[in-house]
Amino acid sequence: QRQAIVSGLRDSVNCFKADVAGVDSKQVMDLLLVTQYFDMMKDIGGNSRSNAVFMNHSPGALQDLTQAIQGGFMSSLPAAPSFAQAQRH
Repeated sequence: QRQAIVSGLRDSVNCFKADVAGVDSKQVMDLLLVTQYFDMMKDIGGNSRSNAVFMNHSPGALQDLTQAIQGGFMSSLPAAPSFAQAQRH
């Protein structure tokens, strides 16, 4: 089954490269991956019973998530002056 998938991808890449000048195999594969990603997101979003949560899984993801939470928290401080004053005391 995997061999058939790889063969199909190879055929798709070769056809796309033949039809579009100046495109290499990596660009075609990137386009296919992005297309598959958006198809998957559409399918999940279209299912009202879905409870999937997507988290970044790159090596620096935890640090990025921590910084995003801290940034969001710190940006809300001017809206809560009593909290900011309590933190100074």
